[in-house]
Amino acid sequence: MRPLVDAKFAGRSGDSLRFDCEAGWQCRIFVLTDDLVRVLFLRDETPKEPRTWMVAPDGVDVPWEGRDRLDVSAFARPAS
Repeated sequence: MRPLVDAKFAGRSGDSLRFDCEAGWQCRIFVLTDDLVRVLFLRDETPKEPRTWMVAPDGVDVPWEGRDRLDVSAFARPAS
């Protein structure tokens, strides 16, 4: 695996801050609550896996099929 060393701020992308990296990579940062941030790396604007089971808002389990990685609707989201 080759490290990503160059990134350029590319602005806001919906609910996240976006950084464009080399070789088609993108880093998106979501502030989900006052003490929870999601950092997501995409290649060619696509996640490797379309769903995640790791983040369960308010301690409520997620459906077996998982959550869309770009869905932030279940989080409190601090004022921007």
